[in-house]
Amino acid sequence: MDESSPSHQPPAPSYQWYDEGAVHELFDRVLGLYERQCRGFWVEKMGRPKGRTDTHFEILEDVADRLMKGVGDLARIDAIPPEVIRSLATAARSCPGARDQLFALVDAVWIQVGHNIIKVQAEAEVRILKLLPLVRRSQPGWRVRDFLRRVSRCYIYGFDTECAVMCRSVLEAELDEQISLDDCIAALGGDRRQGGPDSPIYDFTDRIAVATTLGRLDQTLADKANRVRTIANNLLHRKPRMRVDVLTVIEDALDVIEALGEKAKDSPPSTS
Repeated sequence: MDESSPSHQPPAPSYQWYDEGAVHELFDRVLGLYERQCRGFWVEKMGRPKGRTDTHFEILEDVADRLMKGVGDLARIDAIPPEVIRSLATAARSCPGARDQLFALVDAVWIQVGHNIIKVQAEAEVRILKLLPLVRRSQPGWRVRDFLRRVSRCYIYGFDTECAVMCRSVLEAELDEQISLDDCIAALGGDRRQGGPDSPIYDFTDRIAVATTLGRLDQTLADKANRVRTIANNLLHRKPRMRVDVLTVIEDALDVIEALGEKAKDSPPSTS
């Protein structure tokens, strides 16, 4: 047989550099294995209360669910009162049965935490890839960098409302840094001052207008800045559950920051 025939060729290498969901499935299997072992251990150790079909551990899983919902919402009608947990912790110091209940409850809580983290991880895999094309090569100031890190984390881990609000904060920080008090006074005049004559205050909207007047932003970028501001304000004050294309909000904010940074290189330093 010809040595060059397909049967004599080595198999083509398979490079699976990204298998969406593979890590999520692995984490889920490992946590599932731990959960089964944990449940088996506590069911064997504690058994069932008399007259009930569910085990002590299943009851504690329900308690863990209420604890997690209470911590997540901070205010619920069915929240477990903190004194119940304190009483159990106090009893556990001297009572082996109470100690078992406390440790089993902690296990049930950590298992729920693990399931929540796995859900976030699966979404984060996709979101990181969506965020990657928006990354810019620039060096903003430290305040802006801190806000941008928060923007990224909020988006990656699924906190879209908080992400949009952080986008507003990052723009406000950048405008505060790039548009000085003197710029605002020169562009808007003394009649826009609030407070005493030595303490004029200009808000986010004012600084967007001044940046536009000074040519630091064109009208398209000014509209993007105002759109970010309006969306964040609506989420904060009017419609906290409003659906938002948060990737577009991030991109708008980054466009404005990038433009302000580029213009700053060509402008003389301003004074506050």
